[in-house]
Amino acid sequence: MGVYRSISNATNLQIQQGLVDVQPSAMAQACKIAPMFQGKTDKETARNVWTWLKTRVLYKPDGSVQKLRLPFALMREKTGDCKSFAIFAGSVLKCLGFEISYKLTGGPLDDSPRHVYIIARKNGNDYSVDATIGAFNKEAKYSRKKMLKWR
Repeated sequence: MGVYRSISNATNLQIQQGLVDVQPSAMAQACKIAPMFQGKTDKETARNVWTWLKTRVLYKPDGSVQKLRLPFALMREKTGDCKSFAIFAGSVLKCLGFEISYKLTGGPLDDSPRHVYIIARKNGNDYSVDATIGAFNKEAKYSRKKMLKWR
């Protein structure tokens, strides 16, 4: 319950399309909770979202069924993978006036992205929000990267 879309044995393109399709529903929920993440600076605001995900949601990769959770579902279930983390962070920060892009990444042996997180931009500054790694505004080393702009 609370999952926007479940896709069995999803292709990479189906997952990318799902990330785009979920945006309007995610925004409708996120704008109701976004003010609680507002900081004194843009960087603090982005860090607040990262910290909330890092400390309150258990990262758990999806199995063969890919789940794209909306923000309220992620808050209720307190578990999700990188896609759900990115949907949450992107929609909350978009509601707070940031420009959002998904960053899809992968390793050297495969052209298909295997991980996603967001890059949030405001006032000329970019913030990497990937709560699956140990530090705010840091990016893990990936050999392949693709940007997918949030509408």
